[in-house]
Amino acid sequence: MEKTVDADVQSLIDRLGQDAHVLLEEFAFTENGQRLSEQEALRFIAFLKEESTKKSIH
Repeated sequence: MEKTVDADVQSLIDRLGQDAHVLLEEFAFTENGQRLSEQEALRFIAFLKEESTKKSIH
């Protein structure tokens, strides 16, 4: 079964190797319609980077 990934999500996944601050400039991170603070977004990016090294999320 093939998973379908939103184009914006795939773009983020493809760019996880970039500096987190660059990603903050290119993407808006939200939860339940509320934009995350810079610190929350940086923690989320760090989490994604860590998880992507554990297993391939492509």
